[in-house]
Amino acid sequence: MKTIYYVQMVTAASTGDVYIPHNNTTLNEKFGDNESLETRVGDTAIQYFGVGLKPENYTDDPFNNEIYIHDAIDACVYVPLPVMMIPLDEDIDVSKSQDYRLRKVENIDGDDYACYYLKKLNNNAPANTFEVKDLLGKPDLVIYDPTKYNVLDPIYGGKEIVPEKNMAIAHSKKVPIELSVLETIAIKKYVKIKHGGRIKVGPDGDIYPNIGEVMLCHGVDGVTANGRRNAEGVQVSFFMDTEHPMDENRTLYQSFEIGGIETLAFNTSKVGV
Repeated sequence: MKTIYYVQMVTAASTGDVYIPHNNTTLNEKFGDNESLETRVGDTAIQYFGVGLKPENYTDDPFNNEIYIHDAIDACVYVPLPVMMIPLDEDIDVSKSQDYRLRKVENIDGDDYACYYLKKLNNNAPANTFEVKDLLGKPDLVIYDPTKYNVLDPIYGGKEIVPEKNMAIAHSKKVPIELSVLETIAIKKYVKIKHGGRIKVGPDGDIYPNIGEVMLCHGVDGVTANGRRNAEGVQVSFFMDTEHPMDENRTLYQSFEIGGIETLAFNTSKVGV
């Protein structure tokens, strides 16, 4: 699901406005991480992700059947989980913390932990192709390369693709979302000590928390005064449903496609119908 904060960010970027998030909409406020950046690298962009516990598992009632659906105004997953949790006295050195953002120190059962609630996306792969697609779900037809006629003579030229019914052209980029074995182990540990008494249990008595949500986030990346990588003005761009049980120590991998698709005009005079 797309959020209104993504729409606001795209509107600002498209019109050259300075993007200023509204109060009560940032994850910095949620996790109390408002440390200002010494330097800014680039503009606001989708470059982080976080995860959340499957809300249907977060209950003492095994017969709970409530379905949780986000609205476009929601600004966080229902039950956020840190993508990495480390005892505070063993915290990641600032020079090695480039993968994580939004650090919060939490005391759980008398022990202090450094909890990192966002992970940096690896979105370096370029997105520079147009794809012609069939809206009825048939395999992608062709890669479309614009020619000089698209701009010089759009009436008579540039029609090497004759639009058909249900045809569209898309431009997008696949962004991988990945959690390592060490990160899933840390998440499971956090769930057990933080939420263990409120999670449904399996027949063997073990808890089965599911990573049920992913939030893709935009913000400004940079470096704090002490050299730690961090982000400002972080907001949720998209919510994604997932189903990743943590009954085994395994990685999480899925991809998200960012972009758009536009239908092509079906002009009967051009195709002889």
